[in-house]
Amino acid sequence: MSITTEAMKASTTDIGLDSISSLPAVIAYKVQPDTGSQTPIAIQVHYSNYKLVNGVQIPYTIKRFVNGKLQLEISVNRTQIQ
Repeated sequence: MSITTEAMKASTTDIGLDSISSLPAVIAYKVQPDTGSQTPIAIQVHYSNYKLVNGVQIPYTIKRFVNGKLQLEISVNRTQIQ
């Protein structure tokens, strides 16, 4: 493969939309570790529990998975749109 093809492949982000609402449900991408390893790290961010706030759909639950394991979960309690 060429360097250009590898760079394009490494910088790809996939966005999965909810089939009913068309809101983002998951964003998936890979990052290169800074340890010198050539094996990329798979990252997925899941968005759910959307609520309408001043006309804007806001995800109230956000989960980040690293190599398939839950690393971070954010539960939003309230939002303010300005």
